[in-house]
Amino acid sequence: MNMKNALPRVIPEEKGVSSRKLLELIHKMDSIGNEVHGFMVERDGAVIAESWLKPYDASYPHTCHSLGKSYTCTAVGVAAQEGLLSPEDLVTDIFRDEIEKWGITPAPLFRKLRLKDMMSMADGAPRMSAFTEHWAEEYLKQDIVYEPGTHFLYNTVAACMIGRAVEKAVGRPLDEYLKEKLLRKIGIRDDEIVWLKFADGTCAEPGLSATTEANLRLAMFYLNDGEADGEQIISKEWIREATRAHLTRADGAEFDVNTTGYGWQLWICAHEDQFRFDGGQGQIAIADRRKNAVIAFHQGGHDPKGTTESISFAEHFFEEMEEGPLPADPEGVRLLREYLENRALPAGTVKPVPEEAKKHAGIYYLDEGSVNFWIEVNPFDADFYHLFYDYSVTRDTKTLAFDFEDNAVRMTVNGKSVYRLRLDGVQEAFDTEGGVIPELKKTCSTAYFEDADTLVVTVRNLNSWVVSKTVIRFSGADISLDMEKYMLHETLPPMYSSAKGRLIR
Repeated sequence: MNMKNALPRVIPEEKGVSSRKLLELIHKMDSIGNEVHGFMVERDGAVIAESWLKPYDASYPHTCHSLGKSYTCTAVGVAAQEGLLSPEDLVTDIFRDEIEKWGITPAPLFRKLRLKDMMSMADGAPRMSAFTEHWAEEYLKQDIVYEPGTHFLYNTVAACMIGRAVEKAVGRPLDEYLKEKLLRKIGIRDDEIVWLKFADGTCAEPGLSATTEANLRLAMFYLNDGEADGEQIISKEWIREATRAHLTRADGAEFDVNTTGYGWQLWICAHEDQFRFDGGQGQIAIADRRKNAVIAFHQGGHDPKGTTESISFAEHFFEEMEEGPLPADPEGVRLLREYLENRALPAGTVKPVPEEAKKHAGIYYLDEGSVNFWIEVNPFDADFYHLFYDYSVTRDTKTLAFDFEDNAVRMTVNGKSVYRLRLDGVQEAFDTEGGVIPELKKTCSTAYFEDADTLVVTVRNLNSWVVSKTVIRFSGADISLDMEKYMLHETLPPMYSSAKGRLIR
């Protein structure tokens, strides 16, 4: 398969798919309370549908969360093809230097742990080790209570250790290695991937951002059994092993309704010929071997059932795909294209701006509490994105400056990060420089005055699903902020924070 070039775009019916049924699919996904930021369907090497919820864009890398585990694990396959690493390798052999450096005596069962056990989420740990600045040391020190390979435990720290194992084996950063050895060869451009790193330089498994098409191309590569442009980059045997169920419900694993098993850092779907790359809040790429097709989407999954329902809709849609072309349906094609091209966020709330509100222009210093407008997620009762923030940038908001413009308020955070708060409801992409994650700078911000002393601000991080809503109250020279920010896991409430300060200039 030639994957370096642009993927052809064709009418769905040419690939045995009804445009009207595709329209039903995206309608259903859009109707359940979650935002589908990016959406693509591919079959037999051609894209038959694609859409981005404006101002989200096809070119923006979007946080992938645990879908990044699949990229990391794919690097193991590349290194294995080069004879540099094997799923059979003992973890104590891979990390012999660290074990000696940190004076660790591995637990008896830990000595039996192999890389493939971590890849299948079966390292035998009773719980995930601490996700701190010393995450690698914490992992190697942990006890193992189950025979490796027999007990399912979803373990993000173990996935990070897989990336570190690749880096040790190849002697290079994981992102550089994978770009050269795989991603460019399957048509994924360097600017389509952002891979955040821990303080020690290790690529952070939860820190991968990629475009919707990048994830689609990765799934296509798996469907093609590890071959691209005549080069067997990963062996067919490795890919087939990665995409079979190593653990199932029979092994005591608690899976959702869309899942029958777990492979190597990916999920096996309700049908055994489907597998799914899957990240929190609905970052998904589903591949179906029977239909030779992929459905990929980025989502902002805020509804507790929304992500599960979206996956179910997509998995069942493969059954609608028929062999051979369908009769032409120009009207169905028109309706589908019209809908896909016009999907957009609703306009922000618009209210008249009281003339007296402009008196609040100025610079405020926040000396009580803590708020921040950056990408922030909290799945473990503490935001773990801080582990790969740029520490040279102040995380918390210390100063806020407000200036009035035509149809907008210019809000400057910490003297350099500018947000243009549209007062006319227009959802506009904007580059906000100087953040704690400088590579992910696309934002969209709207605001309205509830009254002359109350400004309600919504900031969207367009490189992610993260949305913050902040009520800013002015009282003379005093200011207070109450922020609500969505969490990573749908079952948890939003993150709440607040701060107070005063006018200084």
